[in-house]
Order: sequence, then structure tokens, then C-alpha cells
Amino acid sequence: MSAELPTPPRPVRADARSGDSAPRGRRVSGRPLPAVPPQHRPPEGRPLDAEHPLLPELEHRLAVALGGDDRFGPLATCWPSPAAAHAAVTKSFYTNNVGGLGPLRPAPGPDIACITGRFARIVPAMRVSELRDSRLMPCADEHGQRLLTGPIPLDRWIVFETEVDGRAYRLHQGQWYEVERCRRAAGAVRYAQPGIG
Repeated sequence: MSAELPTPPRPVRADARSGDSAPRGRRVSGRPLPAVPPQHRPPEGRPLDAEHPLLPELEHRLAVALGGDDRFGPLATCWPSPAAAHAAVTKSFYTNNVGGLGPLRPAPGPDIACITGRFARIVPAMRVSELRDSRLMPCADEHGQRLLTGPIPLDRWIVFETEVDGRAYRLHQGQWYEVERCRRAAGAVRYAQPGIG
């Protein structure tokens, strides 16, 4: 499966007083703020709590997708909010030991094939926990030495969509949501970022 990932997101500027993302038209330092890119907004829908009865099924489907099998829905990469502001200056990535197989070597960016290639080598029952334990950080140099953010869990770098019993669910930045319908029902899934995908 492949997913096209277009242009880099514009940085989201934060309100200096609250640290929250400011909505379109709000001014900080006299400049209008850009709208929050859609891939960084929570999906329209309701977040699932940690006790939701479908979580085991959703995570089973995610584990299958992490192994490179798209029968349950599309899997793509997406810059998480903490890294989005650094997309334009990211030259490489640094990871921890993913799956006991050493660091990922995404070049120029963590495309989904790089991620699924690694996770296909991990026992399916361990894939989701390894995804949460793994960390990926954008770097300002080609050698992965000048970190631009702190460690970001790898599950925040992917988006997965699936349908269960006619209801649509999306993993977005590490959180599951019940959404109106999957994007795949409307056509190809496209998450656009430079150097990712």
C-alpha cells in the first residue's frame, strides 16, 4: 500500500499566554495566525477512552497493518504536532532501538514502507506496544545529532483508519477516534508532508 504525502504543514503558532494553538485570525505579535493544518487537528469525532470495548480489535487491526497488510484499512505517516513546526528544516531522524533490531534508518524521512518493513519483522502480538515504546525525533543535520524535538512516540507519526461493524475509527497522533466515515471510503488516503511517506 502506498499513500501520497504532499507539502509540509505550516507551523502552528502558539498563544504565548496559554501555550494553546490559536485559531485562524487571532493575532500574536501583530501577525495573523495560519489555520491549523487538517492533519494536525484531532479528527472530527469522539475520542475513545482506554476502556472502550473495541480497542483490542482496533489494535489487532493496527498490528496487521504495521506488518504491511492493508486488508483492514490504510496506514500512512503524518508529522505529529510537536514536530510539524520543524518539517522544513528536518534533514534526518534519530530513533531508539525499534523492536530490538536497532534504530530505524529512514532516509530522507520515515516513509510508511520503512516503518512497516521493520514492524513486519516483529511478532504481531508485540507490534502495537513496540510502536508506543519506539521514539522518533527530527534532526537539523544529516547525521541525526542535532535534535529538533524531544522523543516523540512513533504512534504519533502514523495515521490508521478502519471500519468495524459499519463504524469508522481512526488512530491519529496516538489517540483512537470514532469518526463519521473513513477517508478510504471517499477515495485514496493522502497525508502530505515533505520527507515523510
